[in-house]
Amino acid sequence: MNAPPNELFSQAAAAPTFSRTIRSLAIGLVTILLSSLLLTGCGGKSDPTADPLPSGVASAESQPPLEPSGPDDPAPKVDRPYARLPTLPTGSNDNSTDTVNQTHCVKISLLGDVPDGISAKVTAIRVDRTDVFKVSGGSCAGPSCWGFTFTADDVPCYVGVVPLVFDDDTGRQDTSLSLSGDVRCKPGAEQACAAFVADVKGRGGRTIPLFPPPKPDPGESGGVGGPRPDGDKRSPEAMATQGERPPLNG
Repeated sequence: MNAPPNELFSQAAAAPTFSRTIRSLAIGLVTILLSSLLLTGCGGKSDPTADPLPSGVASAESQPPLEPSGPDDPAPKVDRPYARLPTLPTGSNDNSTDTVNQTHCVKISLLGDVPDGISAKVTAIRVDRTDVFKVSGGSCAGPSCWGFTFTADDVPCYVGVVPLVFDDDTGRQDTSLSLSGDVRCKPGAEQACAAFVADVKGRGGRTIPLFPPPKPDPGESGGVGGPRPDGDKRSPEAMATQGERPPLNG
């Protein structure tokens, strides 16, 4: 059965309206898709060849920026000596020895006044004739001069020396003891430090003479011809001539 003409006309009129609705929906979907693609492109592309960061490690972009070092963060200063002196100006009154092959402690002081803020650290100890004396590592009554620092406090140090021969074999004043050291100065004392070093160099190096012990008299062993215990200085021969019997020693 055929539809009436009026109903066919109504269906024909509704067809264009439905098509326009579908077209509008399609255009809307395309617009949304294009907008999403544009937003993704603005965010940047990831590098597929980049290695992934290990777990717990933040990328450089997420790290806070480093603060620039200013006056409050100066570079560390290197502690260097102001000057190196091959021979420090030293002196001693303990430079005579009395026994070979035994340690003798030499008390050593730095000659001259040391200004405040200046110090001289001992870096080497030596004797010029190692066949006559040797430097000993034995302990003394005061601080050792090994690594000792002279300051304005005027504190002395000690060096142990061992005489190896008697004086008759070498001659007196043929051996000397000397100390080398580094001069250091505190900040602000550079001018005084320069004057101190110039004064030391102007006076020249000062060494300490060492005297070997004198060769003992054979009579000092207590045999015939030796000193008497009672203090009598007459020889046994003189006592025998005078009719006295010399006492037995020992």
